Amino acid sequence: MGICLTNGQSPGKLALGLRVIKEGGYPISFGDSAIRNLVRLVDFLPFCYGTGLLVMLINGNWQRLGDLAAGTLVVKTNRKTKVELNQSISPINISSDEHLYSDWIQPLLVTDSEFDTIKEYLRRPELSPIRRLELARTIGRPIAEKMEGEGATNYDKFLVELYTLKTSDITDTNPSSDQ
Repeated sequence: MGICLTNGQSPGKLALGLRVIKEGGYPISFGDSAIRNLVRLVDFLPFCYGTGLLVMLINGNWQRLGDLAAGTLVVKTNRKTKVELNQSISPINISSDEHLYSDWIQPLLVTDSEFDTIKEYLRRPELSPIRRLELARTIGRPIAEKMEGEGATNYDKFLVELYTLKTSDITDTNPSSDQ
């Protein structure tokens, strides 16, 4: 269950270049890891992961019962980019002067968890364009709906703009301006 503390990677998954994530691309929690491991008992039945293998063959995402119960996926990662705990995180480079959504973006509505997910997404420029669009939509759509966003939304640009506005709100807070 320490998999949730090691970036979703057990020693075996790390060696094979695999990682466990939530279906939305988020990191897994201790509870997710516990569910995966408890349901592993059923996956193992009748012998040698027979049930788990059958479910994986039927499921389009190759998820075993433990993954379905926990809402997780096992994904391929680059074995060369092992992330150590407490390692400094790569900076987010954003060059967006165009503000398409600033009329309705409300940075204060973004939870810490959502903001962490946005940061993690923006730190991954190596994603394929198709995967980037899928993740941007998965992450951005619920946030935009919460803000009652208007019209068609390019969720990648929305997340960049939201990050820019949220970080400028954090860094531009000046207590002396209350005078």
